[in-house]
Amino acid sequence: MKILTIFLSVILLVSCSDSSKAESIYYNGTIITMNDAMPIAQSIAVTKGKILAVGSLDEIYNYTNKRTKFVNLSNKTLLPGFIDPHSHIFGISMQSVAANLYPAPDGVVNSIDDLLLELKKYYETNPDLYKEIGFVIGFGYDNSQLKEQRHPTKFDLDKYFPDIPAYIMHQSGHIGVANSKALEFLAIDSNTVDPIGGVIQRVMNTQEPNGILDENIHIDSFYKIAKFSPLFAAKMFLNGIDIMKSLGYTTVQEGRSSEDQIVIMKLLGFLRLLPIDIVAYPDIFKAPKAVMTASKKYKGRFRVGGMKISLDGSPQGKTAWRDRPYVIPPHGYDTNYVGYPSVERDLVFEKIEMAYASNIQVLGHANGEAAIDLFIDAVANADKKYGNKDQRPVLIHGQFTRKDQINKIKNLGIFPSLFPLHTYYWGDWHREQTIGKPRYNDISPTKWFEDAGMMFTSHHDAPIAVPNNMRVLWATVNRISRTGEQIGPEQRVSVMTALKSLTLWSAYQHFEENTKGSLEVGKLADMIILSDNPLTINPMEINDIQIISTIKNGNVIFHKK
Repeated sequence: MKILTIFLSVILLVSCSDSSKAESIYYNGTIITMNDAMPIAQSIAVTKGKILAVGSLDEIYNYTNKRTKFVNLSNKTLLPGFIDPHSHIFGISMQSVAANLYPAPDGVVNSIDDLLLELKKYYETNPDLYKEIGFVIGFGYDNSQLKEQRHPTKFDLDKYFPDIPAYIMHQSGHIGVANSKALEFLAIDSNTVDPIGGVIQRVMNTQEPNGILDENIHIDSFYKIAKFSPLFAAKMFLNGIDIMKSLGYTTVQEGRSSEDQIVIMKLLGFLRLLPIDIVAYPDIFKAPKAVMTASKKYKGRFRVGGMKISLDGSPQGKTAWRDRPYVIPPHGYDTNYVGYPSVERDLVFEKIEMAYASNIQVLGHANGEAAIDLFIDAVANADKKYGNKDQRPVLIHGQFTRKDQINKIKNLGIFPSLFPLHTYYWGDWHREQTIGKPRYNDISPTKWFEDAGMMFTSHHDAPIAVPNNMRVLWATVNRISRTGEQIGPEQRVSVMTALKSLTLWSAYQHFEENTKGSLEVGKLADMIILSDNPLTINPMEINDIQIISTIKNGNVIFHKK
């Protein structure tokens, strides 16, 4: 009898593991596949973390057995999980434990007084971060949205924090402000020389630092400040992952990693603690050893995807490197100011050539026209020497791309990852302050790339913007500014095109188009369920769509309560 029981158990186990039968079937909703051969389906079957079949419910029913679970979508919409084309998951994680200094609608800081009150309130009610690193940290202030229309300075921060170090970061991520105690910690004073690719802003007509630090000096300073213990950093990171799960992401990018961050992500992967896939691109200057470990294979849902190199700064912060002057230069600069490069030309050529020689994917941050020209030139040089491989170098942001640069980008196989969310956050600012009329209509020119027959991705660059892909989708389709102006209506794309930029084309950007990005047989069952159908809802209401469930490898990892 015991032998018979064991025999029947084995038969049952084999039957349950039959890969020709579905573990789950999703039906009674709209299924957007991102597969042009079958854009919309009635039902989908999933087994062993992969898609078994896609089609009508009658067809899918052939894949059922007694143990198949039927998931009624109740007229909701199913589509592939979001694949993050560019963000900074460690930044998202850090922001979750720092003071929120965003302006409306993502925060309440619309004046310097608001900022100081929010920072003080956070310090008094959330002491964990200060205890961890000995600094008061805030993120997300935006001088373009402050009543005073200026950056805060050390003198502002010193009013509330005269005795402890405080450091706040601009929403662009490219500018920081230190109070006097923080400057003392950083050893920045009147004798400190500006580094290459960075500026220490000064009190008018003196050499005294006013606390505002631009680009490389800010980046270097923040690395010195944000020294988290490995345990605290790991907990913080997993909190950031939870945020991304709730927003429908099944693959997330860390777009400018340090060596320490790589170690933490790799360890969490080794411990099987990552619920979604993480692709990291270490900074070539901050983490050169990590760059050389790049691979297209995940280990514990983590891999290094390539290298990141930043050629310039922020357009809204007026540090992006242009080919013509800004409409209104930053305080203290003359009317010929065009921004500046973050790294010397020869180094850009050297590092991109090294990446091509080693078959390593390059992410090149370039916002201004001159920086984009440099990226094009460096890729062309490397391509001439080592161009027999599928490199897929990525232009990150490309905000001020000129039309004459499009074909050069296409011919070199450069993949554009654009930032049309700027049309909402800073469209008005670009019109009046940075690029001016009529060029402001062509920031993040998605339609130019589509018309050239190219794929592109649309990103949020979180924590620069809130990582809400429904807002990204809304902005890519509508291009509406804070004041309600349509920014470049001729650059709008269809909802389906915009959805592909968040899923299938993002998978391609990451060399993962064969396993992710569309709901096709054999691909991973990475999916999300939405409250409404973005293809049929009023495009202006896309921003209101909610993430109901996030599904990774067939398993629900988030469900809205």
